[in-house]
Amino acid sequence: FRRNLEHFVAIARRRGIRPILMTQPCTLLFDDHALHHAETHHAQFRHPVHNPAGPSIGHEAYIAAHRLYNEITREVARAEGAGLVDLERLMPQRAGLFADTVHVNDTGAAEQARIILAALQPARE
Repeated sequence: FRRNLEHFVAIARRRGIRPILMTQPCTLLFDDHALHHAETHHAQFRHPVHNPAGPSIGHEAYIAAHRLYNEITREVARAEGAGLVDLERLMPQRAGLFADTVHVNDTGAAEQARIILAALQPARE
């Protein structure tokens, strides 16, 4: 993952594009327990009745992997001097923004767009 991000940044720069990386919120960390039903959206969490192979990852492992991906994204942005939109830290952690544990709904998309636009605009003095 780290190598892929580094390559993405390098390729973007070679093509004259300012690279911007972005973290992703993890709804399993939100206070709203209605967002904690990952098994309804992701086969890796499903009970053996719905996933005969059994759950391939538990919530704790998923959260740990999610945190690791976001931290690697931050590290690569710092090391490579790329821009960063840290949605994990900037996105409100509340119900009504996500269609499932990963994807935003229309309201969430508007909120993400507002955050991204604000992060990309130059600072005003």
